[in-house]
Amino acid sequence: MRKLIIGTLAGGILIFIWSALSWMVLPTHQDTFKYNANQDALMQMLKEQQTADGAYMLPAVDDTKMKHGSSEYQKASKELMDAQTGKPWAILIYGNAMNAMGGGMFACGLLYDLLIALALCLAVSASSGASFMSRFIICLAIGVAFACKGPLSQHNWMGYPLHYIMGDVWDSIMEAAIAGAFISWWYGRK
Repeated sequence: MRKLIIGTLAGGILIFIWSALSWMVLPTHQDTFKYNANQDALMQMLKEQQTADGAYMLPAVDDTKMKHGSSEYQKASKELMDAQTGKPWAILIYGNAMNAMGGGMFACGLLYDLLIALALCLAVSASSGASFMSRFIICLAIGVAFACKGPLSQHNWMGYPLHYIMGDVWDSIMEAAIAGAFISWWYGRK
């Protein structure tokens, strides 16, 4: 239990530190978001439309008039996809008020990082008797799995641009490598 607790705490803190460096110091996320010279006009138009907080795919089938998953919705979605293929589209994440980064966000981020470290510890603890390198490869494989199911999946299925996801892909692998190196060493100690 001691190894699990210390491995989780240290691994989570290492992931949190990497994430802070990745976003605030290193150029990992320098290309994540792009600037649009018409941002003021776009924001004013969205405000005038009384857009509710949420994520929007433009264009999309009007889901206020038919139920998701219904045959009518499926047919309308296919028709829209056929009509829009090769034409401009957008995914819009809109909020009526930007939140300041506060203690709650940092605490929540640390909690997520601790859960990732816990998953790494549980995977490594199940490989008793394995070498440091074997334990480390297990951690790296988990990082690659996070990258594949998260940002790379979004790139594949939703068309998120590579510039938007590559920082997260890199973070998933680096976090697993950094925390995984410590956890693999920690679990190898007698």
